[in-house]
Amino acid sequence: MGRGSPLPLMTDIDLSPRTLYPVFDLTARVQFNSPKAKVHTKSNPGNSIGYGRAGLVFPLQVLSISPSDDPLAVALLAQLPPLCIKVATLGYARSLAREAWFYEYIDAKGLTGVISPRCYGVFHAALGTSTFNTDLKVDIPNYDYYSVAEQPIWDRFPHHYTAPLSEEHFHRKTKTLALAPDFVDDRKGSYESSPWRLFRQSPKVTTLTVLVMDLLGEAMTVKDFDEDWHDIEDIYEDLAPLFIIHHDDRFPNLLRVPPHAQRQCKTHGSAHKWNFIDWENASLQSDTKNTCRIQHLQVLDILNYGISLGAVDRQVRNLGY
Repeated sequence: MGRGSPLPLMTDIDLSPRTLYPVFDLTARVQFNSPKAKVHTKSNPGNSIGYGRAGLVFPLQVLSISPSDDPLAVALLAQLPPLCIKVATLGYARSLAREAWFYEYIDAKGLTGVISPRCYGVFHAALGTSTFNTDLKVDIPNYDYYSVAEQPIWDRFPHHYTAPLSEEHFHRKTKTLALAPDFVDDRKGSYESSPWRLFRQSPKVTTLTVLVMDLLGEAMTVKDFDEDWHDIEDIYEDLAPLFIIHHDDRFPNLLRVPPHAQRQCKTHGSAHKWNFIDWENASLQSDTKNTCRIQHLQVLDILNYGISLGAVDRQVRNLGY
């Protein structure tokens, strides 16, 4: 070994036989006619239960699990919680993968189900070689899934069909996406090593990218904000040690957590009533000193957002900053 080479680590590996659970396949369908939406409108495409620039959210109904003759499959089907999927709009597949990374990071910190819903993964597939193939339709009522591909997504990036992530900029000379000067990769090299870093959307290929998550309840209202303000402060208190800035903390991104999805918060000794969603624009901070200031402003942002809609002004708790 050369100078500076790490010393080999010795460890015992258990090679004894063990019983592994079988891998199951799910058969499911998306409920485009959601009971939560009464009418189809352009602002509510396909009766989605949530929508935005990066994607649309629909309830997911699991019809069966195969192999169906396995006793574990029957029990698993009965135990499945209500689920939903977030379908990426064209060009935003990487945004959903980025959001999945934050769900995984939050889960590693033990806060899945506490401040955010459970995420079961991001799935991506190519469906065809032509966006305009009439045999390949994503049947979402009143939503033109394909019109996005007719023009580049970003007018200032000519012929660029892939939406840049919030930490990226478009290098005009090389015509590539790269980290903006004021961003750095984390210690694990999550950005550099990600298989999604070099993914580019082609207008000639139809792709489908989905996030599978727990189905939560309705979005926060002004009345909820007034009644549960202390719970919201608790959520920010849980988020603070993670050094994550959400960047889009508004009422539409705070959803009520149904009882089956609630998880006890170890810090506060109870389950929170609300979870944050839509983490695709979040950022992981490296400057811990500056992060405290930003997170305090983050709490003020949602307070000001609530007040602008008619909520009561109040004193912001010093969340340990």
